[in-house]
Amino acid sequence: MWNAGRIALTVGRTSVALALAGAFAVSAAGPAVADATLLSTDPAEGTQLAELPAAARLQFNQPVHAEVITVTVTGPNGENVAAAPAAVADTTVTQPLARSTVPGAYTVAFRVVSEDGHPVAGKSTFTLLPAPGAPPAPQQQAQPPQAAPEPTTNYAVVLGLIGVAVLLAIGVGAVIIRRFRD
Repeated sequence: MWNAGRIALTVGRTSVALALAGAFAVSAAGPAVADATLLSTDPAEGTQLAELPAAARLQFNQPVHAEVITVTVTGPNGENVAAAPAAVADTTVTQPLARSTVPGAYTVAFRVVSEDGHPVAGKSTFTLLPAPGAPPAPQQQAQPPQAAPEPTTNYAVVLGLIGVAVLLAIGVGAVIIRRFRD
């Protein structure tokens, strides 16, 4: 026959088993979803070019949302040389560029939204060299790309840990009830 002590013991054992299973499931889960990270730019950071390329390309470690992209390519005179809206193909953002012959530093500034919904921004610079025989343009110091923000906590992992804690509390409560009734 089932008495209160036996029920409490069964509930306690079941709670501990479920807590261990939950802890295993949480620990076996993959890493938390992280923000997109800029892997490379084309033209590469600090590159010196004889002519402006047809497009600037940004390569990320994961796809970004195509609907929420801002890429601005600014020449040494402050003019935006983007020729059309940026396009996305998988993990690559391509920004078409207008033809420019103004020598000097160009800055590719971007803001994208990663798969987890967090915005990621940064910039990269390259230099367009003066045409042969033209006077050299003043050089601006190139800046490295901005680091992506730290990965955010995956809420599924947090909820899993809370679930494990609740199950452990139920198990401990069942054991305490059993001890007081005996």
